[in-house]
Amino acid sequence: MGSLTLPQEGPIYLDASGFIYSVERIQPFAELLDQMWRQAQAGQFSILSSELVVLETLVKPLREGDTVLESLFRSLFDATEVTLVPTTRQLWEDRPAHAP
Repeated sequence: MGSLTLPQEGPIYLDASGFIYSVERIQPFAELLDQMWRQAQAGQFSILSSELVVLETLVKPLREGDTVLESLFRSLFDATEVTLVPTTRQLWEDRPAHAP
């Protein structure tokens, strides 16, 4: 597996896969993402995601009754380096001014 190139500053958008790989320690991705989490915890940048990631990541632990895994995800969403952006219909339907 290759390497992960991270910015020097600013937010990084992380989708559900990134959270799942990190929490469930799915290799080789978890190892690559570890550097991102360490740098985010050090304040180099923040992790940004949509609130939809909560639904996407909690399906498995809720379906399987895995309260430990559910708790790990919820703790990560509450971390100071993670910001969840509200998902609204307006967000999904708004188009930039330059869009056709």
